[in-house]
Amino acid sequence: MTVLVNFVREAPGAPQVTGVVDISRPPSGSLISCIMPTRGFAFPARLAIDCFCNQTYPNRELVIVSATVDSEVKALVAQLRDPRIRMIEAPDAQTVGALRNAAIAEAEGDLISIWDDDDLSHADRLWWQSTGLDQVDGDACFLSNVILWWPARTRLAISSTLWTRSRSRWGMAQSQPLTPTIGFATAKAPLCGLPEARSTPPA
Repeated sequence: MTVLVNFVREAPGAPQVTGVVDISRPPSGSLISCIMPTRGFAFPARLAIDCFCNQTYPNRELVIVSATVDSEVKALVAQLRDPRIRMIEAPDAQTVGALRNAAIAEAEGDLISIWDDDDLSHADRLWWQSTGLDQVDGDACFLSNVILWWPARTRLAISSTLWTRSRSRWGMAQSQPLTPTIGFATAKAPLCGLPEARSTPPA
């Protein structure tokens, strides 16, 4: 099976290129560090953690960073007892950028993937993106279109190409203080050991 994937090579003025990727070929297996800034609320972060747990790509870690000390997310991570998931508290980091940089500083992977706490990702997302980077020798890849899901409105849509204005958010890149990611909305999968109770952040 082949798909078209957008890539960027690390060079001044390097153009975006589109490559045809055979996603049936196994990726190299490099460690991927998924970095997840969070406000500390159990919902929706528990769903993003569940998406990480259900990834088919085996060599991965999730680095969660929160400016909130002793947050609900910290309690969830403690219940999971998953060695691939680490919780970092950074009370001095007050912006998303500062939280991401704090997570990157703790990441051990060769690849960095942004894993926002309010995004859902297809179970094959890391597999496809890492396979693509291997095959086209790219420095970063991103999704120019994403599936948007509004459960309360029972609506599902695919973003327009204008979404590429935010392309740095939706990718995977070589490990450095830079960017990356989300994937496609996915049907609800088994909850990876997380409790059913969820709290709702204030409006």
